[in-house]
Amino acid sequence: MLIPPAGMATLDFRSVQRLAGFAGFLRANGFAVGGGDGIEVLRTAERVGVLDGRVLRWSLQALLCRRSDEWRRFDELFDAWFLPPNAWQAAAPGSQRSEHPDARAEGGASARHASGAERDAAPRASCLASDREALGSSDFRTLTRREDLLAIEVLMRRFARRLKHVRLRREARAWHGRRLDLAATIRRSVSSGGTPLRLAWRRQRRVRPRLVLLIDVSRSMAPYSFFYLRLARALNAELTDIRSFIFHTHLTAVSEPLREPDPHRAQQRLQVIAQGWAGGTRIGASLAQFNREHAPRCVHSRTAVLIVSDGYDTGEPGQLSTALAALRRRARRIVWLNPLCARPDYTPVSEGMQAALLAEQGVDGPPDVIESRDGFMQAFAFGRIDKARPIALPPEAPFGITDCYIKPYACCRHIQPAVEALYGLLNDEKIATDEIARVDVETYKIAAEHAHTGWDDFASAQLSFPYLMGVAARYRGIKFEHFEEKTRRDPQFAAFAQKLHISAPAEIDQLYPKLRPARVTVTTAKGKFTRQADEALGSRLVPLDDAGLTEKFVGLVAPVLGEACAKELSKRLWAADQIADVTTLVDMTAKPA
Repeated sequence: MLIPPAGMATLDFRSVQRLAGFAGFLRANGFAVGGGDGIEVLRTAERVGVLDGRVLRWSLQALLCRRSDEWRRFDELFDAWFLPPNAWQAAAPGSQRSEHPDARAEGGASARHASGAERDAAPRASCLASDREALGSSDFRTLTRREDLLAIEVLMRRFARRLKHVRLRREARAWHGRRLDLAATIRRSVSSGGTPLRLAWRRQRRVRPRLVLLIDVSRSMAPYSFFYLRLARALNAELTDIRSFIFHTHLTAVSEPLREPDPHRAQQRLQVIAQGWAGGTRIGASLAQFNREHAPRCVHSRTAVLIVSDGYDTGEPGQLSTALAALRRRARRIVWLNPLCARPDYTPVSEGMQAALLAEQGVDGPPDVIESRDGFMQAFAFGRIDKARPIALPPEAPFGITDCYIKPYACCRHIQPAVEALYGLLNDEKIATDEIARVDVETYKIAAEHAHTGWDDFASAQLSFPYLMGVAARYRGIKFEHFEEKTRRDPQFAAFAQKLHISAPAEIDQLYPKLRPARVTVTTAKGKFTRQADEALGSRLVPLDDAGLTEKFVGLVAPVLGEACAKELSKRLWAADQIADVTTLVDMTAKPA
């Protein structure tokens, strides 16, 4: 509750609330004012009075304006905040207001873009069997007639009233009921020696979800933002737990203007606070601002976030992915509403829409989980990174794997080409391990940084260049048992490390990341032998064949289920699309007791 400072007894409490909130209103519109300025506003009003609006305006303008642009915008913001309801009726005599009040735009500048030349060029809505059918099958850009606008308003109010009755199902403890709370009953029975003398019950309680609206009002959304603002206004009039925001290059809260009972005052307030309307678009930056400034207090596990945007973002795609992932972890559900999706020729190829579709499905992660070269979209969508990738989720379209790395054994991918070049060379040239006098490895810098990694534990051994090369030379392959402590303590690996020399010449380093090359030269008494591997086995360029994939599967499953069961399970999995009943297949995967 706001408590007036000492000496403010001459101002009634409603005036104090209105005056104190003015500083926050200016701060939300880009003014450099702080929390203490609200107290100064009250003190100024106490000194100059509130009866003469001109004196109060000039005094607050001198107090709160610190820059020339703030000085120029102050009068409009002052009128928007202190303007009495229905002031539009006292308009200048020369102005014309022949439009129906309900048919006017509460969306301010967006309404102006929806009218004019664009309105004249837009085709009329088709007259179908009924008004509801016509509105349901029309593009919002074509709904420019007064009758259509009024019908849209009625449908939006009806939709808002239906949402008013939506509840989330929850359960709570109760003295009586029909559903037994078994856990609580068992806990109570402890005091009576295990006899359930006192039963515990649970009953259903319905909790109303919270709705957060984020509406894109950039230039590309100008034909549609007006209608979605009308929807937001209808929802704000019917629902209590709702938060509304608009965004373009930055985010602005509009819940208070949309709750204004006077539609024309709501329009005037929106016009003032929506600086940058119909301009550029930075969706990622706007969502990041929402997560930083508003999400901690208005988004929780019962919140549904509705984002209205066409997905065209001029910012960094990584920022949008990160913001959506953070928002997805807070909210119960994210719904991205794109007005262009109804067009038959539209495909969501923009990076913003790709991130949005994955966020709706609950996919989140680091910024490059979506668009990076080895990211989600590259591994599970169609086409290459430099081509448009229309998204279709099952069952409409199957997933296609185009760039997926399957590691054949426990080895760092950067070291794997050198390992495979070494034991392949030893096998082909029939070189015994004790014949090796020196091993030179030329690779790229990131791989060479593993040259001094030790092998004290299981994890570090997988990243140790000397240890992995020693294992490859000794066993001509890498398996899990090679990382056991007894094997790691073998002094022969330390002796082999003395023979290993790793470098990163420029001609090889420049090939990364297109390739992950390694050139291995083995020196023996017979001479020098060299082999180069440009990529690791299991990558897109050197994929695992069916036999290699089966070998990897059996190697992982055999220690748990046994080798015979692992081989039989592998055969059945290869024919899984021909199995009518997978019960036997599932039973085979159960770990034996």
